[in-house]
Amino acid sequence: MNRQTSLTHLCRPALHFWLALLASGAFMLALFGSCFGGGASSSDPHFSPDGSRVAFSSTQKGSLDIWVMNLDSSSLKCITNGDAEYYMPVWSPDGKRIALECLWREGDDVWVMNADGTDLRKLTGVVNDESHPAWSPDGIKLAFVSRARKSQTSSIWVMDATGSNQLKFTDDASENIDPDWSPDGRKIVFSSSRAGNSDIWVMDADGHNPARLTSDAAYEDGPAWSPDGGRIAFAREGDIYVMNADGSGVVRLTSSKAAEGSPAWSPDGTKIAYNWNSGYRFEIWIMNSDGSAQTRLVYGALAERP
Repeated sequence: MNRQTSLTHLCRPALHFWLALLASGAFMLALFGSCFGGGASSSDPHFSPDGSRVAFSSTQKGSLDIWVMNLDSSSLKCITNGDAEYYMPVWSPDGKRIALECLWREGDDVWVMNADGTDLRKLTGVVNDESHPAWSPDGIKLAFVSRARKSQTSSIWVMDATGSNQLKFTDDASENIDPDWSPDGRKIVFSSSRAGNSDIWVMDADGHNPARLTSDAAYEDGPAWSPDGGRIAFAREGDIYVMNADGSGVVRLTSSKAAEGSPAWSPDGTKIAYNWNSGYRFEIWIMNSDGSAQTRLVYGALAERP
């Protein structure tokens, strides 16, 4: 059974493994502790391209908002205004924009804004729920996930960073989520249940030649390519693993009693930030890319500072 590794999976109606959530014994504790009390929860870390800051989502102000923090903790700021649910921020390669998910008027869509929170614009439509944005290395395109509402299947799509030219890249009746581009822009890694279980897959950047990288019986998701393109971090049943880009050499990095997921590499490849879920609250932790020096990065109440 999948241990819950993303705050947004608990706080939005369009969940990519909703049935697993309902089956989890910790579901109600996590739901009420993370969304309705028990202290602020923070999740979905993503490093700025220069590695000096991390963007993340937090319930500190009651709703899910996007926050930005300097890694040295010298600055911490909420950059959305709480008028919707904002989560899963991802910095553009030039550091000038942030793509994100927004739950607004009962629809989940991909939006983009300047890195300071200004000029927030919607990129996807109103028919399906769209999520999990991922920038191409050149900043020209965004991969994302589209799901028909009330459906348990989803597809990987790619569009221009302006929201135009939306193209469907996967077409099977299964879960296809969590896209991430290889640093050279030639491949997209993603998680898919097309073989009957959620595994890590890779395909060409045009959607062709899908190949399965993992075949473990456990639930796997959240793949993230290392900056040098040689490794992929991912979550397996609530722990963080890393493997070579061809699927070989799988190594487990975390083994705590908490559920960990959504790994994000630092731009120099030396660190991995990730979600940590105690069952009552989400926190953001950071570790060396070999799994050592696991340390809390964002937790508890947040106080803005310039």
